[in-house]
Amino acid sequence: MTDNLNPSSYKNLPDVRIFDKRHIENWPGRATVVSRELVRRIGSSRVDGARTVHKTLKKPGLYVIWGFTGTQQPPRLYVGYADNCLVRLRDHDKKRSFWTDAAVLTSYIKLN
Repeated sequence: MTDNLNPSSYKNLPDVRIFDKRHIENWPGRATVVSRELVRRIGSSRVDGARTVHKTLKKPGLYVIWGFTGTQQPPRLYVGYADNCLVRLRDHDKKRSFWTDAAVLTSYIKLN
């Protein structure tokens, strides 16, 4: 396993962190960590890199949403799978109030 897990990011999207094959050895995919706020506005953003993040989040994948409920407690987590992670995260934005951030894992491998 690679010990260099410093994520790349878009300078104009500071609330996005991306881990890919440069950071995670032997995995043909991408892990994108985004804030809940960015999930709300990603489709309308004209910022450099926003289109790429939007395209990545629309893919099928595994996602984790989390939020802290108290200072002495671990974060509350929810793990799910979706054919379109962005649509699912937006649904969670409307229905689940606890989360502040999300990580989406998608693959570079194209399915038939």
